[in-house]
Amino acid sequence: MSRKLNISGHIEKVKPPRLSSKTGCFLINIKVNNKWQNVWRKRESDAMSVYDTLCTLQKEQSININRKTTYLNEGILRMCEIAVDKLNRHYSPTVVCENGLIIKAVEKYITTTPSIQTPPLHEAVEKFIYEREKWASPITLRDYKYTLNRLCVIYGEKRVDEITVEDMLEYFNQFENATRTSTYITVKTFFNFCMGKENPYIKSEIGWINYNPINWRKPKSEFQDPDVLSFNTILKLLLYCNSIANEMRGNRGNNVYYSRNEKELIAYYIFRLFSCVRKEEFIRIVNLGGSDITQNKYIDLERGKIILTPDVYKKKSSSLNGGRGRVHSPLDNTFREWINWMVENNIRLTYPRGKYLEVELEKVCKEEGLRKHNILRHTAITFHLLKNKQYQFTSKIAGTSLLMIENHYLNKNISTSEAEKFYELNPTKAIELGIIQK
Repeated sequence: MSRKLNISGHIEKVKPPRLSSKTGCFLINIKVNNKWQNVWRKRESDAMSVYDTLCTLQKEQSININRKTTYLNEGILRMCEIAVDKLNRHYSPTVVCENGLIIKAVEKYITTTPSIQTPPLHEAVEKFIYEREKWASPITLRDYKYTLNRLCVIYGEKRVDEITVEDMLEYFNQFENATRTSTYITVKTFFNFCMGKENPYIKSEIGWINYNPINWRKPKSEFQDPDVLSFNTILKLLLYCNSIANEMRGNRGNNVYYSRNEKELIAYYIFRLFSCVRKEEFIRIVNLGGSDITQNKYIDLERGKIILTPDVYKKKSSSLNGGRGRVHSPLDNTFREWINWMVENNIRLTYPRGKYLEVELEKVCKEEGLRKHNILRHTAITFHLLKNKQYQFTSKIAGTSLLMIENHYLNKNISTSEAEKFYELNPTKAIELGIIQK
């Protein structure tokens, strides 16, 4: 049948096809809404097909069946019938029709099921890391990768919407330190990303998952004061800069001569302990400003200040300075004496590199039973606050908040006298103690 039928109305009667001698076509007469119409076809087979179709329509109308053309196949139509039948049984056909429950049910499913096939965990982690690389600090990225790569070892092939609260509870209990705040925050931040927070890979603002499987409060851990070097331990550390450097001097693998400059080591530890800078900030001061203190653009010898611009001070957010960097000013008199000692003796500002790094600090911490992690910054901030007795000033110098100082940096068991003795340790006193030579 080459032409489309367009019959609108109630079919009352259909006459079989007859050949018209006048037109040479086959005519089918039909009575629609009490009016006669005709449909013609050139071929008899087409005319018979039209006739059969019209007869079928007439029968369907007689038993109140309304036929519509649809693009849905038989399987989908069957599923639609089942869905409508379930709604009708649960509510009623009238309620379903009047409230448009079929459409609402579909919209509800789309809302609650963001994606039928979410990415595997390892792919989601790769996307998360890629986005965080645009603004996160190297240390933060390192922690993200370490924590999430461990998670991928266990659940890497699972899709993110398949991971349950039970999975995460089991994971933390068996493979992680469940009380470690950084691990808890990292994993929870990752699943927030999967829910759509700062995630450019989702569609229509609907995330890959609807809930965060890290939905419990982190157990409170028993507070411990951060480990801090005492004054005598600092003296031992500075003395080790000489003795260990002498022990390690000599030939190493491939007969290459190895040497550690004891004065540069002392300068490094002194600078870290007086300036309160982070290790990464110190490295940037050297890499971007140079090892020559007199030429380093971040150290203003004339006005006695250290200027940490945003390319050095890369903390993501700070309510203290709005991301404009920070200035260490004024420099303590003892610190200025040490800087003058470095200048007068042409001592370069360097960071211990290679395999051995802070080997002196490692040895001291091991002997004293101290945790080495961030201990130089803990010590610097604790002593600076005890000496100056101004939280706001120490917060500004260290580039951190008062809350961070109180909860993470300050050791409350260190006496003020320890800080006072440290701030009296100038180059002259160091010569008397045999730490440096004239």
